[in-house]
Amino acid sequence: MGARSVSTSVGAEGLDVIDGTHIMIADTAPAFAERIEKLLADAALRRKLGEAGRKLVGERYLWDALAGKLEKYLTDVVARHSSKM
Repeated sequence: MGARSVSTSVGAEGLDVIDGTHIMIADTAPAFAERIEKLLADAALRRKLGEAGRKLVGERYLWDALAGKLEKYLTDVVARHSSKM
């Protein structure tokens, strides 16, 4: 959706994000507030993060992207199993 996000490093665990590229990461209350203020003050940064985040989600986390990876994995499993028979 192009939302700009500020998260803690724990909240971003497991996501293939880069701080300052896809998301803003801060682990203390003062740092979190500073990152929010920075986003509110910088329209270009908001646009950059929104576009990069949307692109990342489309490439890595939407069903179409995940289904393709799952299909390849299952095809490889069947091929390996078939070659053993």
